Amino acid sequence: MLTPAIPLSRSNKAVKAILAATFPEYKGRKIKAEVRPTMQMWDTGFGDGTRSVYKVIEAEADGVYVQTSRPFSPCRKGDEGRVVELSKTVFVVEHIIFCGEDHGIRIYVHPDLAPKMIAAPAA
Repeated sequence: MLTPAIPLSRSNKAVKAILAATFPEYKGRKIKAEVRPTMQMWDTGFGDGTRSVYKVIEAEADGVYVQTSRPFSPCRKGDEGRVVELSKTVFVVEHIIFCGEDHGIRIYVHPDLAPKMIAAPAA
C-alpha cells in the first residue's frame, strides 16, 4: 500500500535536527515524510541526471540524531530496487535529484517512531 507523503516544514524542530545530521548543505524547502514499515531504494547510481542519495540516522534521546550504517551501508548502485525494513529507531533520509533538478528530501520513518519525532500535518 502506498502511503501519502506528508509535507514538512524546515522550521519543525525534528526536521532541522534530521537535516543537520544528514544533509546539512541542503537549503531547499521540498521536504516530505513517508510513514511506512519498509522503503525501497531507487536511482542509487547517477545516470541521465537522476540520482537518490540515502543516509541513515538513529534517533536518540532528546531529539538527537546520529548517522549510522544500519540497516545498510554504503548505498551503492547494486542496491537498486532493494527493500529495506525500517526499525523503530532509525530514519532513512533520501535526497532526490531527477533529470538534474532537485526534488527535495524524503524522510522514511517507521509508524511507531513517527508520532514521537515528526509533527502530524494540520487537519
